[in-house]
Amino acid sequence: MSKNAIAIKGCMEQADLAELLEGIVASFKAGTVCVRKGSEFVTLKPLGRLDFEIEAEAKKGKQSLTLEIKWAEEVITKPACEGFSISSTEPEPEPEAAPVVEPVAPAGDPAAKAEATPAKALAKEKK
Repeated sequence: MSKNAIAIKGCMEQADLAELLEGIVASFKAGTVCVRKGSEFVTLKPLGRLDFEIEAEAKKGKQSLTLEIKWAEEVITKPACEGFSISSTEPEPEPEAAPVVEPVAPAGDPAAKAEATPAKALAKEKK
């Protein structure tokens, strides 16, 4: 297949861009994505498992979200990608780890007491 490409860069309001993204999602669900600029167009047919990369960045007063999706024209079987999510809410802070509690030997058990008691304390007990 020959290489056809269209690049579109611009600036629009958040609500308008959200509508554009919804159109892309609808096209993906339909199995055909046609990108048109003037009289030029490129039609894509996403199939099977798709390779993707999402990068979110916030620094120096600027924020960006980059989404790249690639696939082969022939369906290639790849393992599923797991362990991430994208949402409109921030996660709850994780609770701090509980302190580690050392086991206490039962009263009257000298062997267990020796295991749980530091060596200096044992030396004092033997005197």
